[in-house]
Amino acid sequence: MTLDHVGIAALPEARALFEALLGSAPYRTETVEREGVTTVFFGDGGRASAAPKLELLETDAADSPVGKFLAGRGPGVHHLAFEVPSLDKAMARVRTLGLRLLGEPREGADGKRIVFLHPKDTAGVLVELLETPRAPRETIRVPTAGAEVAVHVSGPAEAPPLVVLHGALGSTALETDRLVRFWERRFRVAAVDLRGHGESSASGGALTWEAMTDDVVAVADAL
Repeated sequence: MTLDHVGIAALPEARALFEALLGSAPYRTETVEREGVTTVFFGDGGRASAAPKLELLETDAADSPVGKFLAGRGPGVHHLAFEVPSLDKAMARVRTLGLRLLGEPREGADGKRIVFLHPKDTAGVLVELLETPRAPRETIRVPTAGAEVAVHVSGPAEAPPLVVLHGALGSTALETDRLVRFWERRFRVAAVDLRGHGESSASGGALTWEAMTDDVVAVADAL
């Protein structure tokens, strides 16, 4: 799990305070009608290194979850949000640890799929797990001398290209996919399964560094 953001239950005047404190305007403001809250995001998506990623939670609805939090505790840290590669797998894992979920997964701010853990099971801290919907991925197969190389292509078509190679004993699925899911937001990623690895075949071809290097050159030409 990777820390995605810190959620802060805030009064409206806090927005200007954090703009001045962080030296950065929010990069995204979104109203989530179902939760009765307006989310204000600082950091990720704005100017590089301008601020850490924070989510201010503003509400006018006293009966909303954030409204009840403000009434009971006042402004302050509301939750910690962790990004996971697969929300379903993360939910299964926390259940095996005996941790309870607060309801079923749902769509949250910024297009994320989210679920919360019961704070009584997490040392009094409300923990959010979230999954970022992935961009569509296409797998193309490039025939080379003695192999057919699988290349997993994702990300905006107009974005700068990025070729991703895994280690000698791995594959895209085993090693680099967890990184690709971040890179594909800003790059046109071509994640290569080297010959005899992952979804690529070897067809009797030699598994040598020279052959694999030739495969990568062939992939670059094909792309």
